[in-house]
Amino acid sequence: MPSPFPGMDPYLETSEHWMNVHSSLIGEIRGMLGEQLRPRYFVGMEERAYITNHADPAWSTIIPDSHVVMTRFSEEGAGHPSSIPASFGLGETELEVAEGDVAEGDVAVAVKPTRLRFTTLRMREPYLEVIDTSNRKIVTIIEVLSPTNKVAGSRGRQKYKWKRERVMRSMTSLVEIDLLRGGRSFFRDDMRDGCDYTVHVSRAEECHEGSDLWRIKLPQLLPSIPIPLSEGDADATLDLNAAWHAIYDKAAFDLVLNYKADPSTPFTAAQATWADRLLKAKGLR
Repeated sequence: MPSPFPGMDPYLETSEHWMNVHSSLIGEIRGMLGEQLRPRYFVGMEERAYITNHADPAWSTIIPDSHVVMTRFSEEGAGHPSSIPASFGLGETELEVAEGDVAEGDVAVAVKPTRLRFTTLRMREPYLEVIDTSNRKIVTIIEVLSPTNKVAGSRGRQKYKWKRERVMRSMTSLVEIDLLRGGRSFFRDDMRDGCDYTVHVSRAEECHEGSDLWRIKLPQLLPSIPIPLSEGDADATLDLNAAWHAIYDKAAFDLVLNYKADPSTPFTAAQATWADRLLKAKGLR
């Protein structure tokens, strides 16, 4: 079944499904570009990795968001990680002294430790590299943003921001695809002009001094965008809307979505009216 929405499906912005969405879209883009660019260019998949834990502001989005490798540090008798306060490890020093630990008038001494089980996650967020096979140079990096990249103060955002700034100072072009209405954008509100989604293309040949920003509304089709290549070569073209609908159909996302409910990122009043009419017309409400 095809997606009922003409462009991005807002019901797939939720962290619950984003791991599948992200990996499927990265793979589809790789296949589309690889077929178009071979043998002059190779489209490779790489991963950005970092370690995080429950103190991360993006913790609630992390487990369903990216491929994770879990490492547990446990002690006998430890409680579930959810029982550890979110501030653990951030410097709080308040202690509770058990009744009977010290005699009246004595200085309180912590005499018995509390056993804790602490869980860390190794996050892996894939992205694409377009590589010129004549000189093995990376000419363009393609990123599809995840919820962890858009939570203020999160480790995923810090890691992505560091990578983004490094690319913008290099001779590698950058393509950023943000199909998430929620979270903190990397563009100011006046640049976004009330849009729901963005695609950003920054060219190395222009030293990243100028860039193109597609501002996309929910009811619109996703655009076909240029993928910069080596100097002298014409841009490749990525039909983002075709890629999106291909993964929706291949993955059968309709089997896990409830279009009768509201999406995790709320609609505006106008969007709710439009979506309700659209879904009713397609027999989904």
